[in-house]
Amino acid sequence: MAMDEPNEILQYIGFDPVTGAVTPKWWRREIQPFALAFDETQTSQSGYVSLAANATLDSQFKLPHASAAPESAGGYPPFMPQSQGSGYPIGQQSWSIQENNLFNSDMGNPLLVNRIVMRDNLMQPPQSLAWPPENFPNYTLMLKDLGDKTQFMNAPVHMQLFSGWAQQPGLLSEPLFLPTRHVLVPTYYNQTNQNTTFRQFFWGQMFYLWANNLMLYPNDREILFSLARRYLARRQYVYPFWLTTEETISLTGLQTADYDALAGDDGHFEATHILGLSTSSDAFSNPAAFSWSIIDPDTNETLSNGVMDSEANTGDAYFPQELPVPLLVPAGRRLVFRVNNRINATNNIYLALRGRKIRAPFKEWEEIARELAIPGNPEQPFDTRTSRPPVRYPQENLAIGPVRR
Repeated sequence: MAMDEPNEILQYIGFDPVTGAVTPKWWRREIQPFALAFDETQTSQSGYVSLAANATLDSQFKLPHASAAPESAGGYPPFMPQSQGSGYPIGQQSWSIQENNLFNSDMGNPLLVNRIVMRDNLMQPPQSLAWPPENFPNYTLMLKDLGDKTQFMNAPVHMQLFSGWAQQPGLLSEPLFLPTRHVLVPTYYNQTNQNTTFRQFFWGQMFYLWANNLMLYPNDREILFSLARRYLARRQYVYPFWLTTEETISLTGLQTADYDALAGDDGHFEATHILGLSTSSDAFSNPAAFSWSIIDPDTNETLSNGVMDSEANTGDAYFPQELPVPLLVPAGRRLVFRVNNRINATNNIYLALRGRKIRAPFKEWEEIARELAIPGNPEQPFDTRTSRPPVRYPQENLAIGPVRR
């Protein structure tokens, strides 16, 4: 009987062209799901961390054996190939001794993060299909990677715009490749008068580069190392990013005000989703609690010919509003969020654009694909439910990479 669906097991097996024998793709088995949790020295026995009322908390997420990091807070020294060339094509690049060492014991087991979940002790399950659930966490965070001093947002982002929960995880517009000895350091800011405890997890794909199976099959090991090299090269130039207002939006009844969002000088920002929420108690009875528009003050261009109400035009980390086409904010530029409070009471509002930072000049598609190792190979381990292949726009020198829900 013919099969209508493709045989999914084919991704795990290969064929020897000489003997015709069927052989396992051992490297496929060594890419496994993994959840990165709080450093256990900072949590209770149940894995929670405590956040006091109106307090600030610094925490850490360490990959296994990342505690052996040097005193520079977890980062190995930057590496440089012997020849910059035009990219990092596998098998065509001469790697320095320093980098070869990184791909040995120091490479460890890197993690490709693609979703974020959390659970707060104040959360209650929704009583109906209405959303969000009662008493959802009301705190913000700033996330950094101490390994290479990367900052993933320009200002603190609200937790609901950053993280989802088990049934509806917060997904990333660009995967975060985290080599061993790198430490994610979030700083949490409680916006309420309530003490709380919570857990958070960065879920992704662990590359077990030193698995026993791979030691027995050097060809499979090289395939997996090649993937890791590509992601490691790409993360030097492309990483997830959230662009939000420089200060918290707090408006009195029916007030309108402008708030700046600075893209920074370290790279271009490509926005893929618009996220927003109001934490006012009156917002739950008035879903369209605010309206907004985004203005580029340098070009005077806007995203709409009118105001955009929050109910119809913003999402959150788990139900994001995807932009019809990515919005590129060049390095050094700023956007202006013009926000109108539509309730007759004080309203604290959070808005953010989710996307990715790109540390690269504008170039032809083929050159960008070589330099940034843009995934286009079906063998590469992207979640097919949340990834899209690169899009090539005719007659335009634009490269749009994977965009996720």
